[in-house]
Amino acid sequence: MGTTIPAFRIAAILEENEWKQYKKYLDKKDRKVFSEMFSIARLYNSACSYSSIPIRIYPIMISIVFHHYKILQERVDSNMPFSLKRKTTSIIKTLQ
Repeated sequence: MGTTIPAFRIAAILEENEWKQYKKYLDKKDRKVFSEMFSIARLYNSACSYSSIPIRIYPIMISIVFHHYKILQERVDSNMPFSLKRKTTSIIKTLQ
């Protein structure tokens, strides 16, 4: 039989604990940012759980990247003129 994949919430905490040594050598302000970055993955725990990827760091990193992408997209959408939005949207559809 195969091995059981632990609940992702617990697995994410275990993964974060494995990065403590790295975090220890960051500047104080960077440690806080690093902890905040890691906590972003908790927003997407259910999606990470359903991915069933046994390497814990992959869904954590994609959650962080996805969250930052959403924030960037919101900022771009709020600051971009309408005509440029249409061009950007058409380019994205072409790439898909």
